[in-house]
Amino acid sequence: MQKRIFITGENGYIGTHIKEWLSNCEEPYDVTLLNLRTDDWKNISFKDVDVIIHTAGIVHSPEITD
Repeated sequence: MQKRIFITGENGYIGTHIKEWLSNCEEPYDVTLLNLRTDDWKNISFKDVDVIIHTAGIVHSPEITD
């Protein structure tokens, strides 16, 4: 049975590269990239998800100050 994987950080360097790496594996994976900046992810069922890889983060944002 194909493993279902959600990766947060839809446009991030790490998340997109993990998805690319998984696509080269012998075993097929159903990989979905999630954007956490909108509330769309709240309408997704996580019931049948096998793995969530959280790579989302806030970087290079002018709103963040030291």
